[in-house]
Amino acid sequence: MPSRARERPADFIYLSYPPMDDPALLAEDGYHPSIKGYQAMATALAPALTATLLRSKETQGGLA
Repeated sequence: MPSRARERPADFIYLSYPPMDDPALLAEDGYHPSIKGYQAMATALAPALTATLLRSKETQGGLA
């Protein structure tokens, strides 16, 4: 099965978020994000994701 990322790299973007170094951002297992962790990730990623989606809408007439 072909890799979509390999075939259409422009469809993918790299987004990063700050490290989760506050224990309150982690679930009880100390590995996975807690609800607060997911909220922090969403807050950090929202501006870049929104800008990318708006740019796509303007240049390509929307997302495929």
